[in-house]
Amino acid sequence: MGIFQRKDSEQWWMSFSHQGQRVRVSTGTTNRKLAEKIYAKVLLEVQTETYFPKLPEHSKTFGDLIERYMAEHSAIQKKPKSHRRDKSLKTHLLAAFGTRLLVDIAPAHIAAYKTARRQAGASAGTVNRELGLARHAYNLAKREWEWTSRNPFEMVRSEIEPKGRDRWLRDEEEVLFLATCPRWLGELTEVALETGMRLGELLGLERKNVDLVRKVIYVEAGTTKNALPRTIPLSSRAEATIRELYGRKPTGSPHVFSTRSGRMITEGTVNRAFRRSRGRAALTNVRFHDLRHTFATRLCQAGVDLYVVQRLLGHQDPKMTQRYAHHCTESLRPGMRALDERFVAHLSRLCHGGSREAPATPGTAGVTG
Repeated sequence: MGIFQRKDSEQWWMSFSHQGQRVRVSTGTTNRKLAEKIYAKVLLEVQTETYFPKLPEHSKTFGDLIERYMAEHSAIQKKPKSHRRDKSLKTHLLAAFGTRLLVDIAPAHIAAYKTARRQAGASAGTVNRELGLARHAYNLAKREWEWTSRNPFEMVRSEIEPKGRDRWLRDEEEVLFLATCPRWLGELTEVALETGMRLGELLGLERKNVDLVRKVIYVEAGTTKNALPRTIPLSSRAEATIRELYGRKPTGSPHVFSTRSGRMITEGTVNRAFRRSRGRAALTNVRFHDLRHTFATRLCQAGVDLYVVQRLLGHQDPKMTQRYAHHCTESLRPGMRALDERFVAHLSRLCHGGSREAPATPGTAGVTG
């Protein structure tokens, strides 16, 4: 027992026994004399039973935080795909912060981490996802676990990311693609274009969740990205495609889209087939997920309100749907028509209000030749 220094910290630490347990906490200072005074004060508090231990941030490391986050949150509450992504994201974070105490991590350390990662070639999006993982873990430690009183990752701004993809299939591209892909992929593509569903949602879709009488699809929470269910109305094209698919697929399979043996199709199988068909159609820079962008873009170009598009896509945050706003010119026309109607009504009132003269052109009132 006494005071000591750790290899990973310049601060002095103290070790003592409290209620039968060994306690090792930082004194919070690099000054040895001050550390000795703090240690003496703590020993007096222990002897007089007035000592109250500090938050675990003085003894828990960033590595401890990530380990608990992965075990209690990521592995349980996130989908397997997201959990695998977290495993990858934590690698560089642990290399930089793993042995640091939570109380020792400052915004300056995080800013230096961002710079180092960008210099190493990491994209802005990758760095932001890494910081997001650490930020979320710290928030849980602060609000639920009572490990820390602050979150330094909240004090550091995110990197500026380039504009997201805005690729969608034009009508002629869709015709070319469908002409070159196998039948099963064509059916999957058509339903994706007509519903905006993600690939994972489509492959996990079961027949019990398709109501051809009410013409709706019920997307279960377990298959959605944000774990929230949603209902999607079926277009006539989507309904016809699913009915035709049902007519030639084994009824024993619970999946709408399945292999010949009735098994669930994997994402890898779809993506490989999609790339081959894309090559035969001579299409560039297009992925299966762009069918979802195509669905949203076509709705916006048809004048559908962004709120409706948001509900159909299942976005929680309207900012996610705002990326399609520049396609919504037609939905803005009613607003301009309202101005036209107001101006016409204004002219009518002027013409019938006693004066038969036409109103002056705006901006020329009182000007004489």
